[in-house]
Amino acid sequence: MPHTRFLAVFGLVVILLTGATGVRAQEATLVGPCHHAPALDLTTLVSAPDTAPRLLSEPPRTPRFALRDGYRGTVQLAVVIDTAGHPEAGGAVVLAASDAQLRDWACAYASQLRFTPAKVGDRAVRTQAVVPFTFRAVMVRRAR
Repeated sequence: MPHTRFLAVFGLVVILLTGATGVRAQEATLVGPCHHAPALDLTTLVSAPDTAPRLLSEPPRTPRFALRDGYRGTVQLAVVIDTAGHPEAGGAVVLAASDAQLRDWACAYASQLRFTPAKVGDRAVRTQAVVPFTFRAVMVRRAR
């Protein structure tokens, strides 16, 4: 039996949310809040802090469903980050997703993210960041 190995490429960047993303019609059903939680007070979010939050979390393990030859998936997750650098409960929103499984995975993973808090001067502030995830699996076959 030939040896096979999956190569998963993972990309993770934190970008401050500055506006709406363009979402294609077929993705419309995949976007929205992750959980039906009470509405967050978004009026106290700082949209342009002096120091942006920086992602501290290690890259996630590739989801099991993404380990199939040729899989390509992306998801953009907006997260409300508190003054300690933790995602706020009910503060995760999927802005775009290539498939429903990846959307569900991102919603579950959101609570595990950790950031340095955003700052205005020396004061930590609440803000929102967008975390894009990209997964690509390629089967590499080695001849024996």
